[in-house]
Amino acid sequence: MADALERAAGIIGRTATDLPWHEITYEVVSAMRARLMARYSPATTNLTLSAVRGIVRMCWQLRLVEHEAYIRAVDVPPWHAESLPAGRMIPPAELRRLFAAASGPSPLNRRDSAMLAILLGCGLRAAEVVHLTVADYDPATGEVRVLRGKGGKDRMAYLAAPGRQAMDHWLEVRGPSSGALLCDARRAGDPCVGGKMPPLSSKGIYYRVRALVKAASLGHASPHDFRRTHISLLLEGGYDISIVQRLVGHSSVTTTARYDRRPESVRRAAAESIDIPYQGANHAK
Repeated sequence: MADALERAAGIIGRTATDLPWHEITYEVVSAMRARLMARYSPATTNLTLSAVRGIVRMCWQLRLVEHEAYIRAVDVPPWHAESLPAGRMIPPAELRRLFAAASGPSPLNRRDSAMLAILLGCGLRAAEVVHLTVADYDPATGEVRVLRGKGGKDRMAYLAAPGRQAMDHWLEVRGPSSGALLCDARRAGDPCVGGKMPPLSSKGIYYRVRALVKAASLGHASPHDFRRTHISLLLEGGYDISIVQRLVGHSSVTTTARYDRRPESVRRAAAESIDIPYQGANHAK
């Protein structure tokens, strides 16, 4: 929020610390919106406006702003725009190359293979992977207990048999110490007496995915692209979108639908499956 407020203040030539937020008016927020739209994307613009509404609301709650002025200031609408969706679905051939790049007997190879397996097989966010502990994973069933997910929601995810095999091979070298399920590979086998195995960070996941993408000679793939791929593959498999929604922890099916990155050929095939009973211009009446 601090960065967004600094952006909002900067767009009108101020700083977040010297701008009297309790004096913000509808006209000022409207000017912010216009200048943000000229410089930033819809997502960044709306995030910034949301932060401004939040701090004006706080000022109103502290009785620093009159109710009518508050209502007017927060009434500036977001930027309603539709852009091409970010990220992509990683096709099967590229997934095979990524897993091949991660394969090997070393602790790093095994950890990276387990990391890819859980990103793809469970569709978890990077932050959710970071919080997984050994106790959250059941090797016998592949159940993954996701605690403190986005919005504070807990849920269950499930790792398929090949993913369980990758995880088993990692746990063989990781050791039985408590703590993070995916930890720094250099600590593999460390008993961590008196402590817990430290987690692989979100930044660490990003850098390892980037390294594997480079090793596999691919263009680009982010940790979140595995989540998009997970959702797209489930939808392509014909699973009900409400089931997919619950598996990945979305608050609504609308959000889940925005993660659909199946190629245009899928939509084209769906459209072409419609039987149009046209019989030609010369067909007798």
